[in-house]
Formats: sequence, structure tokens, C-alpha cells
Amino acid sequence: MQEKVENRKYNLLMFMPFVLISLIVYVSTFIVAEYETIKVLTSTGFTDMKQLEEKLLSVVMTDNCLRLVNILYAVISVVVFGMMYYHFRKRDMKKNPVQYEKKANMRMLVVAVLVTIIAIVFFSEIVSFFIKMVLPQWYVDYSMNVASGAFSDVTNPATIVYAVILSPIVEELAFRGLTFLYAKKVNSTVMAMIYSTLLYLLFIGDKYEAVVLATTSIVFVYVMEKYDSIILVILMHMGCNALAILPISDWLKFSIKEAPLVMFTEILGGMVTLYLSIFLLKKAAPVKKIEKASEI
Repeated sequence: MQEKVENRKYNLLMFMPFVLISLIVYVSTFIVAEYETIKVLTSTGFTDMKQLEEKLLSVVMTDNCLRLVNILYAVISVVVFGMMYYHFRKRDMKKNPVQYEKKANMRMLVVAVLVTIIAIVFFSEIVSFFIKMVLPQWYVDYSMNVASGAFSDVTNPATIVYAVILSPIVEELAFRGLTFLYAKKVNSTVMAMIYSTLLYLLFIGDKYEAVVLATTSIVFVYVMEKYDSIILVILMHMGCNALAILPISDWLKFSIKEAPLVMFTEILGGMVTLYLSIFLLKKAAPVKKIEKASEI
């Protein structure tokens, strides 16, 4: 009976980060919209309601307003999910303490993370290239969507802070942290990976980015499972977003004029960095102690 109650609890908790983060986005949007509305009403003397409505819409839909929503939602989410993750791991470690025969090699791990980030970006570019060949209109829509998204104005400090720092912390705490760990309590590791990835893509809500983000999400979940370190996964996400602002393919296209050679370079770079990342991650991985069964 107790086990059934626990299973039901974690099946519900698995969806809680998705619900909470969606609510935080809506609340943040409402707060910013109200703030901008009050600013317009106190600073202007509109008597025509239609004119006032047009002014409010023009203010609320600006890039500055959207950036403010992103920053507010991210700050609130970092606090909420940070506290939830801390308390969950604290309780879990008391119930299930983990001991290691060999600790992680931190120096090698740092190098492995950097190489893995580059491998992820290479393969994201390769996936995008093949999608461009098979579904050209989809790729055009995807490019336009990225150009108008969180990375649209990389010269703005608020965009960089949100895209490179705040967004990775929020998404990793919510999905690779809480969602994955809750799901793993009542499901196999593979199913927990699938659930956390699907909920993450559902939150992003963008069919154009889903293919690329699904790849990176699976890598992040795997690293979380292998190393049990949310900090490591956050750093990898930060690195990927930082490189996304300055895509590798743009540099390659500038340096190499022939398109087939660009593709060959991306595939070769992806294969080499993938092999190196797997090798380094395995070498740097900690080894958990396995309790031997007592002989009778």
C-alpha cells in the first residue's frame, strides 16, 4: 500500500515542474504587461480608447518588454526550482546515501565538458543541414523563428544574461533535475529520459526547434544520469547556448567557400569530438561502490 502511494506521488510530481514553469511564465507576462500599462496610463493623456489600445499593444509587444518577461520568469524560476531541487536531493541523500570507489577526475571532466559542447553544436548543425535538404520550407521557418527568439539580439546584455546564464539554469533544474529524478523513482532510466525530454519539448512549444533540442536534451539527461551532477549539466547547457549565439557553421561558411567541404568539415568535426567526449567522459566518471551480498 505504501509503495502504491509513493508511486502515485512521484507520477504526479513528475509533471509538477512543467506546470509550475508554465504558470511562472504566464504570471511574469501578466506582471510586465500590467507594469507597462500603468506606465502608459500615467505618462500619457489618451481620451480615445482605440488609440490607447493601439499604444498599449505597441508597447507590450516590443523586444524590451519580451526581454523583461524572460528575465523575470527566469529569476523567479531559479529561486523556486533551486529550492525544490535542494530539498529533494537533501531528503533523497539521507534515504539513499551513495559512496564512491573512485571520485570524478575534475580536470579531465572540464575538458570532456568542453569537447562535448562542441560535439553537440556540430551535430545540431548537421541535423539542421539535412533538414534543410529534405524540408527546405521547414528550415526557412526554423531560421526565422530562431532569428526572432531569445537569441535574436546578441548585442543586448539582457539577451546574453538570459540565453547563456538564466535559461540553462532554469531548464536544467526543472527538467533534467526535478522531472527526470521524479520520473526515475517510478520508471526505468530510459523511460525517465523520454518523459523528461518530451515535457521539455512541450514547454519549449516550438515544432521547429524540437528536432535539434531533442538531441541536446537526451545528451543532457544521459550526463545527469551518469554523473548525478546538475551543475555539470547546467555548464554544458550554458556552453551550447553560448556557441549557438556564434554558430560554428557561420565561421565555417566564412572560412570555407565550398558547401560540400563545409558539410564534410562539420561531419568530421562532429565524429572526432563525439569520440573524444565519450572517451574523456568515461575516463573522468566516478565509480560507485557496489555493496556485496553477504554470504550465508
